[in-house]
Amino acid sequence: MDAPTHGSDSSVDLISEAVSLRPSDEVERVCSVQRTGLLDTPLDPRFDRLTRLTARLFDAPLAMVSLMDSDRLWLMAAVGFAQGLSAPRDDTFCAYTVLDPTQPLIVPDTRQDPRFASNPFVTGPESICFYAGVPVLDAEKRVLGSLCVFDTKPRHLSSSEVETLCDLAFQASVILQMEQAAAAQRESEEHHRWAVALSPQSQWVADANGNLLEIRAEFLDQLGMTLDEVHDEGWIRSVFPDDQARVRDTFVHSLRTGERMDYEFRFCMVDGSRRWVRSRAAPRRDEAGQIVRWYGAVEDIDDRKTIELAVEEGRRRLEGVLESTTDFVAFFDRDWRATYLNPHFRCIEAYAELLGKVLWEAMPDLIGSSVEKSLRQAQDSGSPVNLEWYSSRLGGWMDVHAYPTPQGISLFIRDVTEQHQLSQQLLHQVEHDPLTDLPNRTLLHSELRARLGGNPQGVGGQALLRLRLDGFRSATDTFGPAMGEALIQRAAERLQHFVQAGCFVAALDGPEFAVLPVSTIQRPTLDALANDLLDTLERPYSENGSTIRLKLSVGIARTPDDAQDADQLLQAAEIAMSQARSGDGQGYSHFTASMRQGLENRHQLVRDLREAAERCEISLAYQPLVDFPLGQIGGFEALMRWRHPTRGAVSPAEFIPVAEQSGVIMELGAIALRQACQDAMTWRSPVRVAVNLSPVQFRDPKLVALVAHILEETKLPASRLKLEITETVLLEDSETNLAVLHQLKDLGVLIVLDDFGTGYSSLGYLQRFPFHKLKIDQSFVRPLIERPESQAIVRSILDLARALGIDTTAEGVETQEQLQWLVREGCGQIQGYLLGRPMPAGDVNRFLQDFACPRGH
Repeated sequence: MDAPTHGSDSSVDLISEAVSLRPSDEVERVCSVQRTGLLDTPLDPRFDRLTRLTARLFDAPLAMVSLMDSDRLWLMAAVGFAQGLSAPRDDTFCAYTVLDPTQPLIVPDTRQDPRFASNPFVTGPESICFYAGVPVLDAEKRVLGSLCVFDTKPRHLSSSEVETLCDLAFQASVILQMEQAAAAQRESEEHHRWAVALSPQSQWVADANGNLLEIRAEFLDQLGMTLDEVHDEGWIRSVFPDDQARVRDTFVHSLRTGERMDYEFRFCMVDGSRRWVRSRAAPRRDEAGQIVRWYGAVEDIDDRKTIELAVEEGRRRLEGVLESTTDFVAFFDRDWRATYLNPHFRCIEAYAELLGKVLWEAMPDLIGSSVEKSLRQAQDSGSPVNLEWYSSRLGGWMDVHAYPTPQGISLFIRDVTEQHQLSQQLLHQVEHDPLTDLPNRTLLHSELRARLGGNPQGVGGQALLRLRLDGFRSATDTFGPAMGEALIQRAAERLQHFVQAGCFVAALDGPEFAVLPVSTIQRPTLDALANDLLDTLERPYSENGSTIRLKLSVGIARTPDDAQDADQLLQAAEIAMSQARSGDGQGYSHFTASMRQGLENRHQLVRDLREAAERCEISLAYQPLVDFPLGQIGGFEALMRWRHPTRGAVSPAEFIPVAEQSGVIMELGAIALRQACQDAMTWRSPVRVAVNLSPVQFRDPKLVALVAHILEETKLPASRLKLEITETVLLEDSETNLAVLHQLKDLGVLIVLDDFGTGYSSLGYLQRFPFHKLKIDQSFVRPLIERPESQAIVRSILDLARALGIDTTAEGVETQEQLQWLVREGCGQIQGYLLGRPMPAGDVNRFLQDFACPRGH
C-alpha cells in the first residue's frame, strides 16, 4: 500500500482540529444562537454601548461582542473591527472560548501560545498579541458567543479585571437571553392567541370560600394534581416554597375582603421546572351583595418575568461596574443637571454637591473653556467627543469621554496624570542629551525653525556658534572612557553660565555643542561671545586629582548671509568650526564664501562617490601579508582605489572620510566585500583575503546577513575571510557592536583588530572578544630601529598577544632591519612595501607564483 501523502496528513489534521473545537452540545448550541434572531442584523445600540464600555474599561484598542454560528464568527458590535464582520470560525480565538461555558479564556501573549502563534490575526496586519474572552450564555448555560478584548501588545489581567470582564459578559448574556425570551414570547403569544380563540386556557371557578370547583384539566396535568388534591387550598402546595406565604396571605385577604385578586408567583410543575404565573380573579355576588363564586384565570408569564428579572439583574450588574470602577462617571440630563455620580466622583469634596445641580452653575470656572465647548459640541452633534483636561479639583490630568444619550450626556473621566507625566518624561528624553541633559540636535532643529519662522532674514538674522572640544583622545588613552564622559559633563556645567544669560545651548555629537545667542547680535558681539566661550571652556579641568587641558574650536555662521535654513546654518557653522580647528589662530572662525566653495566641493565629492558606486568605478588593490618564520604568503589585504573620470586617482585619505560622513561607505563597503570575495576565489592558492569594515557599517542592522549572503553567493569559505576593524567600533555602541562581532565570528570569518596600540579601549575588549589577530600600527613600526621606546612598545604588544594566544601582524615594514627585528621578536605576519606594494587584482596570481621572501630574515 502506498504511503499517505503529506497533503492527506494535513487534511486529516485540519479536520481533526476543527472537530476538536466543537463543544459536545454543538447542535443545541447552534439552534440557541439562531433563536436569538440577531445574526446578520443591524448594529444594536445596547451591544455597541457595552462593547465601547468594555474597550474603555480595559484601555484596549480592540473589543467585540460576537455570536458563534456553526461555521463562522459574526460580530454584533465591535471597537477596532468592522461591525457585522464575519470570520471563519476555526480561525478565531473565540472558537476556543466556546469550549468551556464556565471559564474565561485569557491569552497573555498569543505569540507564545502554540494554539495561536500562527493564527492569521496574530501574524497578519492586526498583530494581535493579547486576548481575553468570556463566554456569553443562554439561560441553559449554552455558549452563544463571547465578549472579548484584544491588544497589540502582551498583557496580564488582575483577578478584579477578570471579574469585571465576566460581569460585562453576564450583561451581554442577559441581553441575548432577553432577545431569546422576547422571540419565545412572541411565538408563545401567537400560540396563545390561537389557543384562546379555540378554547380558554387555565380558567378556574371557586366557591365563596375559595375552594376550587373547576379548573382546566391540562393545567392540573402540568401541576401533576387532581381536582380533589387542589381543593381546600391544596393547590398552594404546588406554589414555589419561597412564594407560598405571600400567596396564601394574598388569597385569604381577597376572600375576606372581596377585593379582586391579582398577583404573580411561581408554580412547581410536575416536570421539575418552575414557571411564573399571574393569577387574577373577581367575585360574583348575589342580590344581597354576598359572594357566590370566584371566577379567575391563571396566565403563564414565565417568559416576560424572566426578561424583567434579567433586565433588573443586568441593571444591577451595570450599576455594580459603575460603582466599583476607579473612573469618574457622571450622567447629565439635557439641561445639564447631574442625575448620577458614581462613588469615585462623590468622594471628591469639590464635586460632592454636584448631584442635582446644573453643571455650569456648580462649576462656573468651566464656562468659556475648551471643556464646555467640547461637551456642548457632543450634545449638539450627537457624536462622542474625547479631550484631555487638567482639573485642579480632581488634582491632575484627565482623559474625558463624553457620550450623548437620549436623556442627555454621559461622562467617563479617567485620571491620566501618571501617563501624562511619563509622556513628558519620554519627550524630555527624546529631546535632550542623556549625558549632559542639555537639549539635543532634535530640539536644536526645532528651536532654529521656530526662530527663523520660515524667514531666514528674521529680525536682522540669526547667529549660531558651533563648538568642539579637542584633547579627549589623550585623556581617554590615559585615564579611560569614563574620563571623557566626565569632561563632557564638566563642560556642560560650565555652559550653564551662558544658558542663564539667555543663550540656547545644545549638546551635539560627543564633545560638540551649539550655542544660539539670546537675540540677534552683530559680529563684534559674536566675537566677544566666542572669546567668553574660549575662556570658560579652556580653563583647566580637575578630575580625580588630575589636571586636564582641552582646546576649544568655535565656528560662527549667520542667516541670511551664510545660510537660508536650519540645516544650512548648522552645516555652515560646522565648516567654520573645522576651519578654526585646522588653524593656529584665535580659536574661532566666521563662515566665509571660500568655505562655501569647500562645502560645495565636498557635496560634489559625495555626488561623485555615489555615481562611482553605481558605475563600479571603485576598484581594489591587494597588498600581500607574509607569514613568518616560513616566509610564505598568508593572504592579501583589499584596499579601495578610486580613479575619478576627470580628477584621476583620488587618495583614500580624501574619499574614505567623506564616504563615512555621508553614509556612502555602506554601498562602497558592500561592493568592496563582494569584489574581494570574488577575486579571492580566482587565486591559485587558497590564502586569506582581509577586508576593512568601517565603524559606519556597524550601524546597518543587516551587516551580518550581508556578509553571510556574499559568502554564499561567491562560494568563498568563511575561514578565508578576515574582517579588519578599528577600536572605534568598540567605542561606539559597544555592546551592540560586540554582539555583531560575535555573530560574524559564528559565521566562521576571522576578526582582526587594526591599528592596535593607538588607543586605550582595545586592552579592555581583548578580554571580551576572541580576536584572531592584532595589527600593530605602522606609527610604532616606522621608527622601530631608531627609537628604543618604539621597540619597547612593540615588544610589549607581542608579549601580550602571545600571552592571550592571539596572532600578530606588523604593518608599514619598509626596511630589512625592521623585518629582521620583528621576526626575531616573534611577530607572525608582516605587511609593508618591503614585501610587496598594493597591486591590481589581475597581478595577484603572478605574484603568488613568483614571490620570493627577502633573504636574511
